[in-house]
Amino acid sequence: FGKGTVQELYDNEDKSKLKLTIAQYLTPGDRSIQNLGIVPDIQLQRMYVPEKNDAPEDFIRLLPPTRTYGEKDLDATLVSSYAKDTDKPAHEVPFIVERKKPAAGTEPVVKPEDEDEDENDADEIVEDFEMKFAKEVVGSVNVASRPKIVAQAKRVVERVRGEEEKKLIAELQKIGVDWAAPVAQAEPGPANLEVSLQTVKNVKAGDIVTVTATVKNTGTGTAYRVLPRVHTDDSVFDDTELPVGKVAPGETKTFSAKLRVPKDSLDRKNRLGLEVKEARNAVARITPTEIQVEAAPRPVFAYAYQLIDDGNGDGLVQRGEKYRLSVQIKNTGAGPTAKATVLLRNATGDGVTLGKSRIELKDAPINPGQVRELEFPLQTDATLKGDEMVVELMAYDAELDVQSTEKLKFKVQPSVTGTRIASDVTVKSQMVIRAGASDETTVVGSAPKGASYGALGTFGPFTKVKLNAGGSKIGFIPTAALMQGGSGQGSYAPTWNSTPPVINVNHKGLETTADTYKLNGQITDEQHVEDVYIFVSIHTAKIESRKVFYRSNRSGKDQRSMAFAADLPLWPGTNMVTVVARANAQVRSVKTMFIYRDPPRTAQQTPAPQPVATP
Repeated sequence: FGKGTVQELYDNEDKSKLKLTIAQYLTPGDRSIQNLGIVPDIQLQRMYVPEKNDAPEDFIRLLPPTRTYGEKDLDATLVSSYAKDTDKPAHEVPFIVERKKPAAGTEPVVKPEDEDEDENDADEIVEDFEMKFAKEVVGSVNVASRPKIVAQAKRVVERVRGEEEKKLIAELQKIGVDWAAPVAQAEPGPANLEVSLQTVKNVKAGDIVTVTATVKNTGTGTAYRVLPRVHTDDSVFDDTELPVGKVAPGETKTFSAKLRVPKDSLDRKNRLGLEVKEARNAVARITPTEIQVEAAPRPVFAYAYQLIDDGNGDGLVQRGEKYRLSVQIKNTGAGPTAKATVLLRNATGDGVTLGKSRIELKDAPINPGQVRELEFPLQTDATLKGDEMVVELMAYDAELDVQSTEKLKFKVQPSVTGTRIASDVTVKSQMVIRAGASDETTVVGSAPKGASYGALGTFGPFTKVKLNAGGSKIGFIPTAALMQGGSGQGSYAPTWNSTPPVINVNHKGLETTADTYKLNGQITDEQHVEDVYIFVSIHTAKIESRKVFYRSNRSGKDQRSMAFAADLPLWPGTNMVTVVARANAQVRSVKTMFIYRDPPRTAQQTPAPQPVATP
């Protein structure tokens, strides 16, 4: 990773903190590993070849990844004068990762495992290739110094490298790739390659797309071990390897790979370029392609909640009582949920116990406009300190990367003695309905003039009423706003406590040659639109979440809707544009897209091909 410094945190009187670098790590030879890591004497490179090549899980990797991330990629990373980027491995050994045999009755795992992930049990010792190779190297040497050990290890390295190359040739042959090594005899001339990349022009999030490399040898010599690899800013397509293998003069060969576009992919247009490796460094003329990804319509989670008192029935929070948090989740977005989950977290600390904290909705999607009702049991006890109970409610969809969260605060109040009654009451004029016998409880809804409800009891200045026939929904209305009599079957307008704004943007394509981009949109909300702001990020230009646009709706004519038009500055490459719309300080919606700006084109000479190591 390249972490070679030591930091210490100091607390300041104004609650801020100072992080100060106080030391650095040095090797015995006074060399720093900062931003470099430790270069091995013998570098092992994992290679993956699937048993078949007809699904997105059939992943091929013969080369090291193009991009690696470490200390050097962090913001404000330090540079040590003791760090020397001159060391190189003495030997390199590519090897085929052996596929694990599936247990009886289970599906085979063909996707390569994460190289940093250890799936083995902590008590189980499994000798993988790395361990076996290390034991063989150590057992083959009879010297003590590092340089001599590395020198003597050459015999083992060359033998193992040869064995692994034979395995690679055999494995690629199974999926129709001729990975034969170049022959020793002279060719009549050099190979000359024309390489193109083909795929569909438009794809939707969640789709499976086929990417094909076509290689034509227009030269007079045979091309060996031709390996095109895709390069783009989108990690879904980047580093996709398309091994074509041996291509004779005049011959055309193809290789295809299937890729699954994740369901949470964002709107973007990808430029798919290629690098081409060949055993003899044949010259290749490359024709890239483009593919536009359309994001799936997302759900938006609005919710209403009510704390139902199962203790003395006054709807207020006291110590030593049981409650149910009734939650209604409404999808106000344009798309259904995929794997929705609703979480409740105790943010109070001692004195509050949750009977349930997680409800999965992945087996029953919530379609646009649908409402799902949930309940979380909880209780308080005598250890509750402070004057409020706080829980955090979160609704999220892990597959579509959508979430809504808010801290719910309920004031601890003295109990109110209730008197049971059984009669019908009618509302004199429009009146708010509260969750408890206090003006400091949350608003449940609104009762229209003339609405009639069944009364359950009086609690101080409030009357507790049934809001539906079965009595599963209750509320508190000031007694002074009621009169006796009525049908007891009135309706009410429920209040949604959180309604994240809906963001609609209008864009003409997702690419431009200009240094600015016109983005228009409309923000709407059932209750209130506070403001909108836009960030632009692009890693290659070291631009991280730069705010480029802001507009407030505080003086707007329509507090539930706001149009905006922004001229966004863009940098060459793929710019991530994030639109944030807020209903208030806690409730907001986010829409992100990628806009590509063509880099300036300058005339330049094509560099001579450089020797490239071939697996």
